[in-house]
Amino acid sequence: MSSILKLVAIGNSQGVHLPKALLTRYHFETEIEAVETPDGVLLKPMRDDKLSWEEGFRQAAVENQTEIEAWEGTLGDGLEPEEFEGWPR
Repeated sequence: MSSILKLVAIGNSQGVHLPKALLTRYHFETEIEAVETPDGVLLKPMRDDKLSWEEGFRQAAVENQTEIEAWEGTLGDGLEPEEFEGWPR
């Protein structure tokens, strides 16, 4: 999709008005990242990559579960609990 946008005066600067459909489609909210590319300027929505505490704990639980599953194959490696009876504690 291509749109032609006109420059408008905004104080001592210039800017463009983005149609509401574009704002909604690309989740533009309060800030937009402008990235210079060889083809022009790419506008991207700012994303907050920080996780809330709840999301962080949820993600850590998923990652730890994956790590635990990776070690399950070592359960029958010959080191059974009864071999360690009587060990100094």
